[in-house]
Amino acid sequence: MRNLMSMSVTSRKLRGARILIYSKCIEEEYPKVLSDFSRDFILLGVCMEELHMDCVGFKIMSIIRFSKPEKIAILTMDGSPHCIQLHFLGEHIGRVMELSEEFIDHYVIEKGELIKVPREAIR
Repeated sequence: MRNLMSMSVTSRKLRGARILIYSKCIEEEYPKVLSDFSRDFILLGVCMEELHMDCVGFKIMSIIRFSKPEKIAILTMDGSPHCIQLHFLGEHIGRVMELSEEFIDHYVIEKGELIKVPREAIR
């Protein structure tokens, strides 16, 4: 598990990778969910209470542009007014960069259960 903001946007680890961008609080609250994702994804954590969404969005767009990952998934916990910004960013970036519908997936942990969220719900 790494911090999104301290990862180089040109890191060899990100090139062509499947990346999970997740809310940092999940590390403590639901480590098993992260462990399950770690088999197929590079894990990058971020706390939206600490950073402005513009900084996070710029970082994600730069990673997509320079490292050309295969896929990005976003994972948050339900109920956080800050974490929902990650999902909004994912959809906004997808539109701005004209990414395929399949490029970004959204997940939420609600009461310990992992739920895949449809894009329409984010919009």
